[in-house]
Amino acid sequence: MAEKIIEVGGKGNSDTAAQADNVIDRRQAEIEKMYRPHRLDLTPIIFSLTIMVVIYLGWRAELENYITPESGLGYARG
Repeated sequence: MAEKIIEVGGKGNSDTAAQADNVIDRRQAEIEKMYRPHRLDLTPIIFSLTIMVVIYLGWRAELENYITPESGLGYARG
């Protein structure tokens, strides 16, 4: 894209000065956006780790002690 070159300083009217200030402000905002530190979103990582821990604990649990055909959930399922 072709941008209009605006000379800063020297002769000119207030409209030209306002345009120059606008260009400088936009460029400054772009520079600040480029160098802004990026924040790492930890929510998906924490969620994934939590799910993996729950699955691992469920896999390793000895359900023979908790679900029996004589009582509780085992009796209800039977």
